[in-house]
Order: sequence, then structure tokens, then C-alpha cells
Amino acid sequence: MGRLYLLIILFCLCGSRAMAQLNRIELGNVTLRELMDEVYPNDTSAHAVILKETGESWLDNERELKLIFQYYGKIKIQDAAGLRAANIVIPMYRGSGGDEEVFRIKAFSYYLDGSRIVKTALSPREIYEEDVSENVRLKKFTFPNARPGSVLEYTYELNSPYIFNFRDWVFQHPIPVVSSEYWARIPGNFIYNIRLVGPFKLSLNESSVTDGCFRVGSAVADCALFKWGMDSIPAFVEEDYMTAPSDFKPAVRFELSEVRRFDGQVDKITKTWSDVDRELKQEKRFGIALKRGNSDLGELAKLLTAGNNDELGKARSIYQHLRDHFKWNGDLRFFVDEDLDKLYQEGVASSAGVNLSLVAILQAAGLEAHPALLSTRENGYPVDIHPVISDFNYVVAWLQVSGKTYLLDATDRFLPFGMLPFRCLSNKARVMDFEESFWMDIPATARFREISQLKLILDSTSSLKGSYKAYKYGYEAHRHRLRLQETEVADYERELEDDLDGVAISNYQTMNLDSLEQPLVEEYDVEIRSVTGTGGGTVYLPVLLLNKVDENPFKLKERYYPVNFGAGWEIQNLVNIRLPDNYEATSLPQPIGVSLPADGGSFVMNVTGTKGQVNILSKVILKKPVYSLAEYYHIKEMFNRIISAQAATIVLEPIPDRLK
Repeated sequence: MGRLYLLIILFCLCGSRAMAQLNRIELGNVTLRELMDEVYPNDTSAHAVILKETGESWLDNERELKLIFQYYGKIKIQDAAGLRAANIVIPMYRGSGGDEEVFRIKAFSYYLDGSRIVKTALSPREIYEEDVSENVRLKKFTFPNARPGSVLEYTYELNSPYIFNFRDWVFQHPIPVVSSEYWARIPGNFIYNIRLVGPFKLSLNESSVTDGCFRVGSAVADCALFKWGMDSIPAFVEEDYMTAPSDFKPAVRFELSEVRRFDGQVDKITKTWSDVDRELKQEKRFGIALKRGNSDLGELAKLLTAGNNDELGKARSIYQHLRDHFKWNGDLRFFVDEDLDKLYQEGVASSAGVNLSLVAILQAAGLEAHPALLSTRENGYPVDIHPVISDFNYVVAWLQVSGKTYLLDATDRFLPFGMLPFRCLSNKARVMDFEESFWMDIPATARFREISQLKLILDSTSSLKGSYKAYKYGYEAHRHRLRLQETEVADYERELEDDLDGVAISNYQTMNLDSLEQPLVEEYDVEIRSVTGTGGGTVYLPVLLLNKVDENPFKLKERYYPVNFGAGWEIQNLVNIRLPDNYEATSLPQPIGVSLPADGGSFVMNVTGTKGQVNILSKVILKKPVYSLAEYYHIKEMFNRIISAQAATIVLEPIPDRLK
């Protein structure tokens, strides 16, 4: 289905009545077949299944004006593991505009006692609330008498004072859904952008006009009534190498565009990017803070660039100073609460404080730099068809020097110039030059790259000893630099030994730990304990002793979202094993080569042996940061081939005396 954008139109003002719930569902419609079914045929491994869920949202002005959301759900518990679905959690938002409240909770569990259906009602005493943050409370309960084979159904009503935040609806959940339906009645005064997102088709997509559903005083408006439905929705299973689940779950999402009042006034909510450019320029926590920072930090810019006439050299000097000066407090933000010069003096700041300071000093040095808004990988993709500022949660520095563009982030002391943290490798950034902002794709300027060499000697007691040396580049180097920063060398050695089962490590050392433009080099001595064989007899060696892929991260039969590595891969392992004079390799794995379609990557492994030694080459290349749904099978199969190839065995046997 992709993304579909709809616009609610303004309907004529007529009629005279307020509307209550339309899509009424009576509790108690549980069938004998639902109770007797032992498996869900569309997913026989499912522990629980949502048989039906419906939701309806409308504005109720019979009393105080509220946004009402009515929910109904029916769940089948297939086995003991599915009992987690009997724990219900309903989030409620609270803020300066008031608190959301949940009313009219009714819940029943049903199970078969022989041929008799036993029904158990939830007691109000079994419902409780829990505060999880300043802005979120939870209403919670557990179905009584829930057991494998039982059917659970419940309904509740949520009242919200936030009438402009129309309720979104998500069709997909961690367990399969047989049927999901959502109705939304929206007065013609409220103009929304409605997005239907996700990979699945709707089974219901209707719209109509409901007369006179909304009243303010003597004025009455019609409503648009939307009905959306979806059937046979598979469980959403999170797998490795993905961005936020909200990017991919099928859903109906609402963004208020404008409000047309009965007196003729129009309040525009969703603005153009020109409007946003102007507003952010005048925002004291963003544009004004940046302007003040230009002035307040101007002397620092002069000091950092003194004697340097090269623009790129100036930029590097400024970036390196701020990267080393600031300590990032871990907050992901794009607004600041204090002036940039004060944040510089304190030396501790959020991502906004660090990177807006970077932009301000770059600008003060006469360089072309602007803030760039983005949404981190865990936050989800921002809407790009119109401005939704709340989609963003981060800011970096955009810099252009001699026609070349750089994105800079000074929150991490181990990031080289021009390389973003992995959390920022999402899809797009909005560059805010305040005159005419623009989108740009976020490039992956580095890869996960490692080239290693393992040199081993097999002695007569079937013991393997030798040395390991690895060159780590890009995000692989950054990952290990962070790990080394947080861990003592002795502890790091023990962690490596835990990762490399059967390998003893000693004499660990690194080079270029603080030389970020250079590869990180690791060296250590190894003793392999996992060699099998008897003294003087046949020896069996695993093909790959280090950097081995033990488990395929891709297990789904069908994946409904892309494989997002964030950056490309290049992992190359070279192994050289010297054999005793009286040994030779008698069985070697066959060479293997796997290529992804459209030159997307490859895996090769080749093992060669002579009387005196065995050489192993293993190389994995993933050229693209993101692979589409259609490419999932090929990625999954390539990892299967990697695991199979790396699990192969080399057979070494003593040379008969007559052949020596």
C-alpha cells in the first residue's frame, strides 16, 4: 500500500444533534468454535491471536468538549506462553491541557468446562493505575481465569481533552490479528492530513457524511465518517537491522492541518516549510540562540582558526576542539534552554547544545554552515511531504566547503570529521538555512570494515598458537574505540575470550586509539583450545577460528520491512596455519562464492593447503546500507551460506613414514 495521503474537506453546516458511538459491539459474542480451536491456521506457532479489535474516535460535545475513543478487543489464548496477552496496559497522557481518563472498563474471560462455557468478569478492584513518567499514566489489569484455550474480550472508553490530537490506529501487533477495524468521525471544521502507512492492503476503506454531528452553541457542522479495516494481519516480529517499528507497522495516522472556526477564522496548524523556516529563525531556543552564539563565540572562532587560511582546515580545527571540549549529557534534542556561550563554559550539553555551538562557531569563522534536523534510527522516519516538527529529535551541523557537503556531530570524541554517529544513520535530514530549507539524504560516509590476519602454528601436541592482528576502519573502529574507552584492558581481554569460546588471549595492545583518521589496530597472541584430535593422529580444525558468524540474524520466513544495516560491510579474514613436518591437509572445504543480485554484495571463502601449511581467505561484502523487502531472501540465504561455510572442517593427518 505504501503511503497514501488524504485530505478531509469542509462540509456544509447543517443539522442539530450531537453524535455518540456508532459502531456498537455487544460483549459476550464468544462462540464454541473460538473456544475449541487449538491453533490459528494462518500462524500455527502463534501463542495468542487477536480475533477481533475495533476502535472508534469522535468529538463529544454533549458535555465538556472531549475526544472520545472507544475500544473493543477479543483475544484467543492458544497456550501457556500466550498468557502474556491477558495483561492489558492502557496508556493515558497528562499535560498542561489536562489528563486523559479511561472509563467503562469491562472485561470477561471464557473457557470450556467440558461442554459448558464458563464466564468470569473482571472486578473493578482488579484495575489499578501506575505512573511511569511526568506525562504518562497506565491503566492496568489482568484477565481473571485466563488459561490456555480461553477467549478474552474487553472494552473501554478513553476521554481526552486534547481534541486536536486525533487518535491514531495501528493494525499490527506482536501477535497475529484476524480482523481490525477503525472508525473516525471528524467535524468538517477540523482539516487533517491522514496517512495510511504500511505494506498491507485495506479490506475496508469507506467514507461518508454524518449530518449535524458537531455543535458549538447554535452552530452545527457535519462530520466526515471514515471506516478502515484490515484482515489476516501477521504478527509484527522485530528482527535485527531495522529502524523504529513505527516506520513499518500498518497504521492510520492523523496530523491536524487547520481549524476553521464558525466565525470564519482559520487557524493553520500544519504550515509550509517557509513558515517553519521563519518561525525557527525567530525561536529563542534555536534560531535566536544560534544568532547570539555567532556573536558570543566569535572570539573563540578567531582563536581556533588563527593562521589557517584553508576553509576545510578551519572547519576541522573548530570541529576537533568542540568534540574534545564538550561532554555530551546523552539527551537527544534540537532546542537549547540556555545561551550557547554559557553551555560552552559549562562544557556539558545536549546534542542541541553541542551541535548548535558547532554551527555557530563555523558560521562565525565565515564558513557556510547550517543546522540540520533529523530523526534518529530509534525515533522513526520523519514525514517529508509537509512539516511535522515533532518528528525530529536531533540536530547536527551541515557544512559546505569547496562544493563538498559534510554532516558533523561533535557529541562523540571518537568520531572523525565528517562521520555521523550510527544512531543518526536514518533516511533524511532537513537543512535549516532559514531562507529556504531543504531535504538531503543522510549519506553513510563510512563502513563497518575490518581486515584481519591470524598466523598460527600447529605443534605436535595438536596445540595452536600464534598472533592476531586486525585493522578496523569506519564504524567498526568507532565501535571498538567506544568499547575500549569504557573497559580496562584486562577486562577487555576477558570479554574477548568470552566472545571467542576456546581461545586464550594475551599481550593485548592497540595502536591509533586516538588517531581517529587512522585505522584502529589491535594485536594479541592467541592459543586455540578448540582443536580436536589425538596426539600423533588425525587433527580436525574449524575453518574459521575468529570473527565467525555463529547465528543467522535473519530468521523470518517473510520480512515486511527493509534490512537496514545503516552502513555497508567489508569483513576480510586471512588465516595462515603452519603444520608440523609430518602433517598434511587431506580434506579441505570446497571454495564457495555467493553474490547478491544487482551487485549488492558477495561472500567468498577459499581454503588451500600444502604439505607445510593451510591458508584460508574469507571475505564478506555488503555494498548497500539498506536492502529492500525483495532482497531479504537473498540476504538471509547469503548468511546461511556464510554460517555453513565457516562451520566446515579441515582434516589434517600424519604423513606415513614411507612418504616423508
